[in-house]
Amino acid sequence: MKIQIKKKKYICLVLSLMIIFLSACAITGGEPIVVNVGGVDIIPGQTTMQDVEDAGLAFTNMGNQIGASVFDQKISAFIDLSGMAEAMTNYTGVYLVKDGEVVASVSVYNASEKEIPYGECLISTVSVYVDHYEHEKASVDGISFEELSQEKFTEVFGKSDSKIMETIYWEKGKYKAFLGYTEDGELEKFGAQYNIY
Repeated sequence: MKIQIKKKKYICLVLSLMIIFLSACAITGGEPIVVNVGGVDIIPGQTTMQDVEDAGLAFTNMGNQIGASVFDQKISAFIDLSGMAEAMTNYTGVYLVKDGEVVASVSVYNASEKEIPYGECLISTVSVYVDHYEHEKASVDGISFEELSQEKFTEVFGKSDSKIMETIYWEKGKYKAFLGYTEDGELEKFGAQYNIY
């Protein structure tokens, strides 16, 4: 009888430890955040450049060009996804294109210790600016453009974790949703990112 009780206590202890361990894993990893842009679902940290191109969007690298000039021009030069990405490299200044128009800016990375084709690189950040093509059709974790607000993000993601300049972040483990504002308090950008470090 004592042996059965000890076995039950041992089993309960093991199950309790497993629950604690699994909870800790969920907290540190977090749940992915889905950004829908240009009619395509992108999960930072999981979606590859090839996944996005297969869904009908293209990539272009505008280098250091930032601002309205990037969004006002028709895009005709695209990144060849068979080209090679340097090992352990994060690329910024990359834009998603639909119908020749920029729909989002993204960062992509090669987490491998060797060169891989660009198509295998993962998207780490998706930023949709309010002057991007079809920005009003974009969403973050099912939150439509019309619903975007600090209150709605707090309802969905919990209390905001940080604010850097005019951008507010809501963290879910390695994932972050964000809203960026102008100095005048107008919504300027929104999106999500995966912490690659």
